[in-house]
Amino acid sequence: MLTKAQRDKVTDLVLHIGTTCIAPAFGNLKDGDVHFKESQFDPVSVFDVRAEAMLRDGLQLLLPGSFFLGEESCAKDPSLLKLLEQTDTPVWVADPIDGTDNFVNKRPGFGIMLCLVNQGKILSSWFYEVSTKTLSVAHAGEGFQINGQPLVPLSQTHNPFTGLIGWKLLNLPEVHQLREGLTEIDLQPARHPSIVAYQKLIEGELDFLIYRKTYPWDHLPGIGLTAEFGFVSARWDGCPYEFADISHGLIVARNDEIMDKVRTQIIQPLSNLPVVMKFGS
Repeated sequence: MLTKAQRDKVTDLVLHIGTTCIAPAFGNLKDGDVHFKESQFDPVSVFDVRAEAMLRDGLQLLLPGSFFLGEESCAKDPSLLKLLEQTDTPVWVADPIDGTDNFVNKRPGFGIMLCLVNQGKILSSWFYEVSTKTLSVAHAGEGFQINGQPLVPLSQTHNPFTGLIGWKLLNLPEVHQLREGLTEIDLQPARHPSIVAYQKLIEGELDFLIYRKTYPWDHLPGIGLTAEFGFVSARWDGCPYEFADISHGLIVARNDEIMDKVRTQIIQPLSNLPVVMKFGS
């Protein structure tokens, strides 16, 4: 879909936006630069909007006729999710600043997440963690690079298997009780944004991730990166994850063994709890 020259231009665009739009604003936000969506835990800044516009304009110029789905544009028009249900036209999926809460509160752990999908496949993915200047890039079937250097995944897993679940979900008494009874799995609260959590999975700090609510800009770029290591992903019901699906949950694991244990020991018991199945995390 993309030539090497086009891929390089996407990388240059991501780095340019990160270094000229997002990084200078970090720690320098003014009154009025930040407002909140549904709660105080869901901030958005003028730089989220600005970075998304720069991504949209640059990417559609690079690949004419392509569609663009960004977090902020979809917040205004949720029907844009339907772009991922069609397979005739490539779609850029972007989170202009994943980890906005960290960004506005002067904490590290935020940056650009981007991928290109077409015909039901993730073709290329980019992560740029701005505060650490870490660029992760993967193209389907061609491996994974961090800051231009190939990364080989660790084969060793943790004992017990260690992973994250949404912290609000973990705070439910029913989920807390389930966690206390686990012996083969260490279930920790996912207090990190996706750009950090997926990187920890890739670098071997974690064995799996569990999410209940799954917006595509939060997960498709990460799934694209982890797929290059042979990691597996599925909905909570075991079916393949669908790109436009936000309500059937997601598991990403380093291998099938971990996926099976997570589904058997965590997901299946949770799926029998109405309070969990109605919960968005």
